[in-house]
Amino acid sequence: MTGFLETVLRAEPSQPLFKRGESWITAGEVRTLALRALPRVRQARTEIFLHTASLSRFTAGLLAAAAAGKDVALPAHAQTNYLAELGCPEGALFNDLAFEHGDAEGELTLEQHDPLLVLFTSGSTDKPKRVEKNFSRLETEGRALEAQWGAKATHVIAT
Repeated sequence: MTGFLETVLRAEPSQPLFKRGESWITAGEVRTLALRALPRVRQARTEIFLHTASLSRFTAGLLAAAAAGKDVALPAHAQTNYLAELGCPEGALFNDLAFEHGDAEGELTLEQHDPLLVLFTSGSTDKPKRVEKNFSRLETEGRALEAQWGAKATHVIAT
């Protein structure tokens, strides 16, 4: 299990994770969002395509995918033609609305301990190409960047 997912999964429900305006979104709220999405994530034939504006819903999508043993594709945007070019199957897009409805019963357990994240090139010279990285590799790269440039409290430098 990766450090980030483990932290979110094991944190006390009241543990603040993200700030939205003047209020905090807790670990319990993120896990509830993941449980709401989990049945639909399990129905996905292959990977899910995750594109949200909300950091809490993005994290919930990662948790739900790991709990369902699914990989996660991260499109740059969610326009229909672009998603078709990437090969996004019908029903595989998880946007902010995917977390609004559904039951949030049960416990989250992770089936896939190191999910594969699929990023895409810009496609400026041809069709966008898949770039696959395991979640743990991104965490390792993030720690290396932090060691090189120091910890930043509010921003990601790059990866």
